[in-house]
Amino acid sequence: RYSKDDNAFRKVMELHSKVPRSKLMKGKFRGFASHKGADTTPSLSATNRTTIVMEMKGLDSSVSSMEVIRDQVSFLLHQNDLYQKHLQLNQSVEDDCLTETKDGYHENKELEADTKPNVETMEVIILLESPGGSATDYGLAAQQIARLRNDPSIRVVICVDKVAASGGYMMACMSSPGCLYAAPFAVVGSIGVIGQTLNIHKSLQNWGVQPLVFRGGKDKSPIGLVGEVTKEGLAKVQDMVDKTHRAFKRHVVNARPGMEATIDKVASGDVWLGSDAVEVGLVDKITTSDEYIMEKIQKGETILRLTTCPKKPRFLLGGGHRGGFPGIVHSMERSVFDVARELGLTLKKANEILGYVHVSSDSIDPSNVVHARI
Repeated sequence: RYSKDDNAFRKVMELHSKVPRSKLMKGKFRGFASHKGADTTPSLSATNRTTIVMEMKGLDSSVSSMEVIRDQVSFLLHQNDLYQKHLQLNQSVEDDCLTETKDGYHENKELEADTKPNVETMEVIILLESPGGSATDYGLAAQQIARLRNDPSIRVVICVDKVAASGGYMMACMSSPGCLYAAPFAVVGSIGVIGQTLNIHKSLQNWGVQPLVFRGGKDKSPIGLVGEVTKEGLAKVQDMVDKTHRAFKRHVVNARPGMEATIDKVASGDVWLGSDAVEVGLVDKITTSDEYIMEKIQKGETILRLTTCPKKPRFLLGGGHRGGFPGIVHSMERSVFDVARELGLTLKKANEILGYVHVSSDSIDPSNVVHARI
């Protein structure tokens, strides 16, 4: 799918000891910036591992960059799998070489390559920055990081320089064991859930307007924008929030088993500075991403940065277009599509602010009204 990116990654993995300093090899959608240490930089065959930096900064409440994150994770997993097979094949060839025995004869040592354990050949450093947002969206984003963590040949290091609170911490705790780092004044934690909405039922009645709400199922949209607020509806929404909170705590404990004894204490929704978060087990080490990356460069390791290449300007937005009438039509179609997509995102954000979703039979949101935010 991304042949240029595949070629760039393969060249870096096999020959990065020869890559010039800060050289960027661009593919169709992304590239790799290579930063090498001094003369002590060994080749990949010596370190047997490469380090890739991924940026997940400025995430909004709905993680609108989800497709980019999913795409990058899939790309890295695919490339790492290919490289693992390459290493196993080379090892298999070495094992099959003839070795001289004490009696002067030769024997063939046969070992199946796929029975060998995976070697840790990749480290992914994620630069994370997020104050949280939708529980559903951030839960999915955390599982994308889990895909990297679950690969035994990949070490996931997450660095928090500013903030990883609520949904941000849900993602941060998915680092490999002992690999969650934070700056001294970074804000982490906020293991809590909030659900909120507006209700104008009484205001409408004061103006002589009688709102009518019809439900199919007693728990459908327990509290809406115009419907009457009942004790049963309030209890149902609170129950939904409590269930989400319990799921959040289970998620943290599963990712960081050492917090099982203290999870009820720290999962109060409170936040900690990085220097205090170490004491309660929310992070593993106090350091900035710059310091950590510099340490690796000083050791002679090569650091690659996964980047996203900007798209070319569209025709209607002042950019060039492909020659001829078909090219103009294509550009116009893509431009209209982009405008519609941006409008959809804007409406979605406005909907989140109001905390209200119009009741419809085909909606997949259990509440259709109150969005759990973390």
